[in-house]
Amino acid sequence: MGSDMRKSVLAVLLLFLLATVSSGTEAKINGIYNVSGGCSCHGSVTVTYSLSGNPTTYSPGTTYSLSVDMTSSYYSVGGFSIEVTKGTLSNPGTNVKINSQGDSATHTTRSTPPWTVDWTAPSQGSGTMTLNLDVVGANANGQNSGDATSTYSVQIPEQAAPNQPPSAAYVSISPSLATTTDTLQLNYAYSDPDSDAESGTQIRWYRDGVLISALDDQPTVGSGNTSKGQFWNASITPSDGTDSGSLVESSTVEIVNSVPVVDSAAISPAIPLEGDELTLSYSFSDADSGDTPALNDTRWYVDGARIAAFDGEVSVPSIAVHSGDVWHAEITASDGFDTSTWFTTATVTVGSLNTAPTMTMVSISPATANTTTDLTVSWLSSDTDAGDSEEAVEIKWSLGGVEYPAVTTTTLASSHTEKGQTWNASVRVNDGQAWSDWLDSNDITIINSPPVLESFTIDSNTSTITHEFTLNHSSYDDDPIDIVEVDFEYFVNGQPQTGVLQTVAGDIVRIDARVHDGSDYSNLLSVTITIISTPPTISFNGSTTPDSLSDIVPELTTGDIDGDAVSITHVWLKNGFATNLGNATSVPANRLAPGDIWTLMATPNDGTDDGETISISFTIDNIAPIANITSESSVWVGLPTLLSASTSSDVDGIITDALWLIDGVEYGGIEVMFTPAEAEIDIILTVYDDQGTSANTSSTLTAAIPPSAQNLKSVRAGSSITITWEGSAENWSVYRDGVVLGMTSENTWSDSPTVVGLHHYNVYAVIGEVEVMSGDTITAELTIDDARQAEGPESGLGMALGIIMILVGGAGIASTFIPRRD
Repeated sequence: MGSDMRKSVLAVLLLFLLATVSSGTEAKINGIYNVSGGCSCHGSVTVTYSLSGNPTTYSPGTTYSLSVDMTSSYYSVGGFSIEVTKGTLSNPGTNVKINSQGDSATHTTRSTPPWTVDWTAPSQGSGTMTLNLDVVGANANGQNSGDATSTYSVQIPEQAAPNQPPSAAYVSISPSLATTTDTLQLNYAYSDPDSDAESGTQIRWYRDGVLISALDDQPTVGSGNTSKGQFWNASITPSDGTDSGSLVESSTVEIVNSVPVVDSAAISPAIPLEGDELTLSYSFSDADSGDTPALNDTRWYVDGARIAAFDGEVSVPSIAVHSGDVWHAEITASDGFDTSTWFTTATVTVGSLNTAPTMTMVSISPATANTTTDLTVSWLSSDTDAGDSEEAVEIKWSLGGVEYPAVTTTTLASSHTEKGQTWNASVRVNDGQAWSDWLDSNDITIINSPPVLESFTIDSNTSTITHEFTLNHSSYDDDPIDIVEVDFEYFVNGQPQTGVLQTVAGDIVRIDARVHDGSDYSNLLSVTITIISTPPTISFNGSTTPDSLSDIVPELTTGDIDGDAVSITHVWLKNGFATNLGNATSVPANRLAPGDIWTLMATPNDGTDDGETISISFTIDNIAPIANITSESSVWVGLPTLLSASTSSDVDGIITDALWLIDGVEYGGIEVMFTPAEAEIDIILTVYDDQGTSANTSSTLTAAIPPSAQNLKSVRAGSSITITWEGSAENWSVYRDGVVLGMTSENTWSDSPTVVGLHHYNVYAVIGEVEVMSGDTITAELTIDDARQAEGPESGLGMALGIIMILVGGAGIASTFIPRRD
């Protein structure tokens, strides 16, 4: 009998286990973005759908309202995903959401269509865009079986932009003050919004308000078409060859009076003598037909001075004309409206009966000159008039055949001359009444001036065999255009050297110097130097920022020009203090720590002399830590979860602190607790080591939607109320009227309220030790009749049977633990 009892208990437990198996898994009801190729998880059956509002061609910047609908009666709910390659999605309708890029929309939960969203077309010139759509019809069984999906893709080209007419601005006629000699020019600025070239523009000219058809489309009006007193204006209608812009008119220009012109004027006689009367002759012209210009005014000048007494006169009386006078006149004409500009005649010189003197000789001395030599001119003259003598003299110096007006004296100072120039002089004399003719001297060419070496020095009287000395010299050349170069000649122990200078310690070197300008050499100057031994050298080539994981081994290079063997003395300092490393060539890694500063003082020696000591500082570099994020195996939306940075590491130190940035909110500490509000959470972790160096890493934490009791139902049987529900969780907490009744792992609960009336039941999923306070509420009412019925015989019998079954079951279970005696 004990064996049969154990089998009964096992059968009851098996039935309980079968009742807790989940009926299936939930499909993705909150949508998915960018599923342009179809959703493979919903099978291959197609669903009938419609898309409206999308244009066949789009206008840039225009917003279109798109609507997605399912026309299949079999599927009551469903979802969709739409994406666009250009433009922006906005204004999502009910149960619709849009991604942050604005290029994809989907459903927020399984729902009934239609689904709506707006699409704003891209800017002009974006070209053809592609719209991709996926529609899913769902049978609401909580699984992806029995669903259907369809996809759709369409390319929508951009509408061609319409042509826009051009325009003309700044329309004017130039010149604004025109005469009959001017050409009228129509000026305007053409512009076209489409950058089209100008083609077919109409131009119309009007004279005194009357269209002049012969000038149609001409940009100018020639002077032969205009006359004084006329009024001209123009209009322009711009065109790009396709459309014409608005007509624009210019302002009106009046053809004003033309100023008369003095064509010619002259004084006669052309070669007057003392006592002759001087008379003006002239001619005028006027561009305006009908205008006859006449003499307006005159002015007379002698030797450049105006003689006001003769203003307005056409002649000068003979009494005012003297030998040697130089006369000229100015004259203006008038047409009764305007006066011409002043016209100046040619000059006339009044002659004399005196015989001018004659030049017989002009010469320059010295005959040979350089840029340090002054030049002097001398001359001889004669006069046939008895008693006449030289009363005045004029001298002109010429450089290269061109007069040099800066000097008019007998001496040309050397400051005015340069090597290679050719000079001559011209002289004339005056006997008190007349000048002689000019007579030229012989030419003289300025020859080269030798340069001068003023000084020659050396910066040191000793040098090594590298010959690192500096020679200094100064020189000058009186010819400023000359390029002076220096020549050096070397003597070692009195012997001349050619080619590369080669010496050994103890040699005496003499250096001779002189300069030349390409023609002549200067004087010679000398310096002397003694060759001495060369100290050794040392240099460092390598990194000065090692880490603490390896020894410091400096890369030192020595050299000695004299070929001597070189040794190195090492002195090590740590953070400025002496160490016990002695003459060690390296520092072991076990003595290094991040942030330490080690200094090496290295001195080379060639057995005779120490070279220059070099100082090298090595700063021990801190190695950055490595950040790592650890989270719990199961993360739920709305439930606290633990994040840890404890698995982060630092090879040369320790992690001392951590900073978390979780969905834009900062948290501090190696471990933090937070409650996810969404399914995906962006996390950035920054860790710090004991040196303050940081490192970061980022991760996206995925949180699952916690389970909840769905589709709660109640069944009343007498005074007992049985609650059932759907959903999958390890345990459930059952509440009646806000008071917890207990916890179960099954999806059913039986309750026998002791109070009649309406009762409210809630069922919450339990994850670990946390209740997920979400889900439906259901009500059940217990009436007085239900309570009375529960008190009848059947109720008492049932209770008695229940107690018996419990006792039997307990005995059966207990028997399994009692050892058999057979």
